[in-house]
Amino acid sequence: MKTITKILAVVLFISNVCFSNGLSYKLSVSNLNYTSENSLQFDIYLMNTSDDKNEFRYSIGQYFLEFNDKIANGGNLSYSIVESALPEMMRPRNPSVSGNQLRLAMNTISSNKDNLPVIPNKEPGILVVRMKLETSAKIFADEPLNLKLSSSIFKTKIFAYIDNKTVEITNSENNITDILETNGGAIQNNTELPDKYSLSQNYPNPFNPETKIAFDIPQLSNVKLIIYDITGRAVATLVNQELQPGRYEYKFGGDKFASGVYIYKISAGDFSEVKKMFLIK
Repeated sequence: MKTITKILAVVLFISNVCFSNGLSYKLSVSNLNYTSENSLQFDIYLMNTSDDKNEFRYSIGQYFLEFNDKIANGGNLSYSIVESALPEMMRPRNPSVSGNQLRLAMNTISSNKDNLPVIPNKEPGILVVRMKLETSAKIFADEPLNLKLSSSIFKTKIFAYIDNKTVEITNSENNITDILETNGGAIQNNTELPDKYSLSQNYPNPFNPETKIAFDIPQLSNVKLIIYDITGRAVATLVNQELQPGRYEYKFGGDKFASGVYIYKISAGDFSEVKKMFLIK
């Protein structure tokens, strides 16, 4: 009897699921921040980008990302949720690492549809989760993280509640998936804190395929470090985060970019500085 009940419950759930019609969204993985030599964090945001801007509410979701598992440097990796703007029962569950895949399982289905969180239509959207990835090794390997959506049978799926139906919005033809360039950075732990803001010339320069950019922050600051191509188009965001005082070093990988001149700009408080670097393949 219990088996029949379980099967019936599944059938009822599936019968109340339809695929989205004309809906689109932006899924962003951003704000990568190396919080120590063996720990990093990043954010997953979801934003409504439908043309008609009709309200729709978040229902359930699962998130599967692939990454460069060499970053573990021989240690064991752990994956955990730091925070979320979603109600606790709406948050994805059971974060785990399997090979080169970071997994977040679906949340439970809420019976109270009136209190489902609204997916906003303004940047950056709703913070689904802030995730932490750690290695048991003393330090991450000198490798890019290379985050991307999983292409295996285990894939990201997102459902919204629209017009009294649970709608899989991942099936929309107009979905936009935006994973910002997330080559790694690391905090250099200095005994002496810097006394002024500064941005160093990247090293090596010219570079192929990657280079390092260092900067000093003398006080708690909201910091942005953005890479632009020669036309002024932003191609990568290395930092968009509040940082403690200290010296920081971030890697930028040029694997996906053409040879040429690139510009990197830091903004922190009233401080702003721009420098050029050269990618030669």
